[in-house]
Amino acid sequence: MGFQRSLPAEAGPAGVAVVSGRSLARAVSWVWGGHVVGQAAWFGSLIVLGALLPPKAFGSVAIGLVIANAAALVQDAGSRGTIVLTRQLRARDIVRTVVINLAIGLAVAVVVALAAGTIVAHFDAGAEVMVLQVLVLSVAVRALAIAPMAVLQRTMQFKLQASALATSMLIAGVSSIVAAALGAGVWALVVRQLAAAGLLPLFAWLVARKAIRDELAAPPRARGPSGRKGAIWFFLLAATDFVALSIDSIVVGNSRGVAQLGLYSLAFTLAFAPLTNFAWQIGKVVFPAAAQTAELDLIVRRMLRITRLTATVLLPLLPPILVLAPVLLPAVLGQEWKAMVVPFEILVAVGIGHAILVALGDSLSGAGVVAWRARVHVLWALGMVAALIVFVRLDGITGAALAHLVLFVPFALAYLVWGTRHLQTNARALLGALAEVALPVAAQFVLTVSALVALERVLAPLPAALGAAAIGLAFVTGAFARLTPRLGGECRDFVRALVSRSETA
Repeated sequence: MGFQRSLPAEAGPAGVAVVSGRSLARAVSWVWGGHVVGQAAWFGSLIVLGALLPPKAFGSVAIGLVIANAAALVQDAGSRGTIVLTRQLRARDIVRTVVINLAIGLAVAVVVALAAGTIVAHFDAGAEVMVLQVLVLSVAVRALAIAPMAVLQRTMQFKLQASALATSMLIAGVSSIVAAALGAGVWALVVRQLAAAGLLPLFAWLVARKAIRDELAAPPRARGPSGRKGAIWFFLLAATDFVALSIDSIVVGNSRGVAQLGLYSLAFTLAFAPLTNFAWQIGKVVFPAAAQTAELDLIVRRMLRITRLTATVLLPLLPPILVLAPVLLPAVLGQEWKAMVVPFEILVAVGIGHAILVALGDSLSGAGVVAWRARVHVLWALGMVAALIVFVRLDGITGAALAHLVLFVPFALAYLVWGTRHLQTNARALLGALAEVALPVAAQFVLTVSALVALERVLAPLPAALGAAAIGLAFVTGAFARLTPRLGGECRDFVRALVSRSETA
């Protein structure tokens, strides 16, 4: 596996290095392309495991994953953001990151192991205590990957970062399927998590060695914060994201039990994949690129293009997902999973909405507006806690999904109205960039539903849903090609960057 130097930069004002648009497109393509392999294996293994294991098995690991993800987000936030933004990286910064995060990981593992019985009794009734105790070991192991992955992000070497992630997820996904086929039951899900957590640090340190050496020898950057004063805001931002996106599992587990939690956890994981496994990965490019760019106008132009590209990729998938989910999910996973369909459909719409806002959010962080973001996310998280308690009591896992939908509206409005102002632009500019995508997709949705109603009169549910989805996708593809040529050009630029990545490898 070869090493990739930092992406070329354009000269900005006063000698400030600015990442070029072509380099940014190539970096995004590496993140996206590298994730295809890893995520195909990761989510493919999840679907296979869903067919092999009952909902209760997924519920048994859900709370452990919440704890592991909470610790991972907290570990990752301040350390990663500071390494990316600091003017000059020193060896002690890397050592401090490793020591602190490993200590946090070990402490979490010990505390959870001691309290596992109580945690399971209150939030995951019916689950195995030992599953939780073993699962949280992934927190300590994964901590070792934070520093090298942050250096790769700082230097925008996303080819190496994507290869480490994809390889670890591929091996972990295959290993879990083998374990399930051999009768491991719920432990196959534990194997999946531990293997991914253990392999990522190994691959990350292997591919980041040269990047670390080069960065430690590099002079201070011309732009960026001169200390660690932003770490607390990155920490708070990550902590509130965790609360808002994970507290639902705790509320559902406490209120509805392990089987319902299993249904909900799989629905949420699949539905929020556009956010967690697509948009967040692109955000890893947007954030350091914005941090290295002095001109807000350039940051805004890139943000609008990436937002439009994200919407172009994700929004046309929503209508076919909505019509296929009621027939495909029970057919693939089994009838015992049918209750997850409606929550999944609600959550996937919310997940795509959040994904479209990622480029704006990470541009704000890169431009130094992370404190404002953290405050908004605190309010969002507090609102999610209150809404979930009420909605889950009223309507179970469907209520949990509705809570996400209701709270997304003020969250999105905050970014549209006030977030855009921090970049010296406005909501009209952002909505204008999205309109040329949203209008054809709205027509696609109407056509897809109409086609489904017509086809169900003559075909079985699955062929009717497949036919309706195909008709809608064909329409929106043609609409993009004929009515919005700029979208076609941007998509061609992205594909061209994807195809030409090897030129700079």
